[in-house]
Parts: sequence; structure tokens; C-alpha cells
Amino acid sequence: MAELAKALSSVIWEQCVTWEKCVHIPWPFNKDICVSVGACLRLIERDGSIVLQVEAAGQQFEFALMNACYTVFTIGVGHIDLCLAVNGPNSLRLQAKACIGWGPINQCWDIWGTDIHWLTAGEFARLDLSAHGIVAPDTLPGFVAMVDEFQPALPAAPCRCR
Repeated sequence: MAELAKALSSVIWEQCVTWEKCVHIPWPFNKDICVSVGACLRLIERDGSIVLQVEAAGQQFEFALMNACYTVFTIGVGHIDLCLAVNGPNSLRLQAKACIGWGPINQCWDIWGTDIHWLTAGEFARLDLSAHGIVAPDTLPGFVAMVDEFQPALPAAPCRCR
């Protein structure tokens, strides 16, 4: 059965990333608490449906493409959320947030994101991109994905004045 599922799916886009964020807790501990995780993310087409597949911490999860945030990793006082914003049938924004919550601290940071647009190989081949110097190879995978990755601007570190 697993072989059949693999045969009926294809990867549209894939990227492995590592996230880390630390916050300093001056009193009463005077130390940094950090959240760090690595994950591989994939958009997979399976039997006409597209899902987000996340492989992290030795586990694999699949999420439907809808406007939502999913907690994909939790450790101690921190967690990582993946948020999806679907922009039509062939486009979405994927954004990661690192969150730390303990005592009076409850904070999330946008730490990574990418806008993903994709076409089937047939749709891509029908585009006339030769005027822009882009020539499609003779053989294409099932899908062609274009990405615009961004690193959200993080606020400056707060002043540690005494």
C-alpha cells in the first residue's frame, strides 16, 4: 500500500531549513533560553490534492493547504509554528514562527518564510520564456516551482542597561 501511495505522488517543492531563536531572561536566572529545530518541508501532489509535508524530529506530518498555523515542534517553553497563506490554486506563502512562553514572557518571532508558485510541467512548457533567455530543458519533472525566500527583519536587541 505504501508503494502505491509513493507512486501516485510527486514533490512540487522541497527545502530543508534550521531555525534558532534565543531570549535572555535576566532575573531570576540570568541566562538565555533558546528554541532550535531543523526540518525538511515539501509540497506534495498526491491524487490531485496538494499537501504540506513536514519532516522534523524524526517524525513526518502532513497538513492541508489552507490559511492556518500549525505547531510542528514543541520543547520545554518553546514551539515552532508553520503558517500557510494560500494565494490561489498554485501559490502560497509559508512562514515559520519561533515562540517562547514562560512566566511573563510570551513572544513569537517571524524567523523565515518563502513565497512558492508552481506550474505543471505542461503549463511551464507552454510559456514562451525564450524572449527572457529562459529555455525549458527537454525533460521536466512533473512540476516547476519558483520561490522567493525571505528572512523577516528582526527587531534590534533591547538595551540591557543597568
